Amino acid sequence: ESEQQVAVQRRRLRQQLLRKESGGSVSRWRVVAGLVMVCGLLFLFAKSFKATAPWESFIIANCAMPAGPRINWSGCDKVGVRLDHSDLTLAKASGANFMGSDLEASRFYQTDLQGANLRRARLSASIVQESSLEGVDLREADLSATVLQAVNLHSASLQGVNLQQARLTDVDLREADLTGAHLEQAILDNVRLDGAVWVDGRRCAVGSLGRCL
Repeated sequence: ESEQQVAVQRRRLRQQLLRKESGGSVSRWRVVAGLVMVCGLLFLFAKSFKATAPWESFIIANCAMPAGPRINWSGCDKVGVRLDHSDLTLAKASGANFMGSDLEASRFYQTDLQGANLRRARLSASIVQESSLEGVDLREADLSATVLQAVNLHSASLQGVNLQQARLTDVDLREADLTGAHLEQAILDNVRLDGAVWVDGRRCAVGSLGRCL
C-alpha cells in the first residue's frame, strides 16, 4: 500500500511539474508576442513620424532662443524685433507674431511660417525657398528684391505688400489677396493665381498662371 501511495505521489509531482512547464512556456510565448507587438507599433509610429514631419516639429517652442537654423518659435511674440540677416533654415514659426520686425536679407529654407503675422515686416532682399507661408498676414510688408521659390502662399493676406523687383518662381498664390500690392518690375514665373484677388480688386480665374486672367 505504501508503494502505491509513493507511486501516486510521484505521478502527482510529475503532473504538477508538467503543468508548471506548460504554464511557463505559455507565459514566455505571451511575453514574446507582447514584445513583437510593441516593436511593430514602434516601427509604425517611427514610419509615420518620419513621413509627416522632421523631428524638430515635436520640440517644445522656445521663444528665448536666438535666431538660427532649426529653432522653434511657434506662436512666439517677436513684434518689432531686429532679426535681419538671420538664417531660419528648417525653423518652425507657425502662428508667430513678427509684426513690424526687421527680417531683411534673411534666409528661409523649408521654414514653417503658416499663419504667422508678418504685417509691416521688412523682408527685402531675403531668400525664401520651399517654405510654407499659407495663410500668413503680409499686409504692407516689404518684400522688395526678395526671391521666393517654391513657396506656399495659399490664402495669404498681401494687401499693399511691396513686391517691387521681387522674383517669384513656382509660388502658390491661390486664393491670396493682392489688393493694392506693388509689383513693379517683379517677375512672376509659374505662379498660380487661381481665385486670387488681383492688385486692382479683380478675382483671378481658374487657370491663371503668372498673370491674372
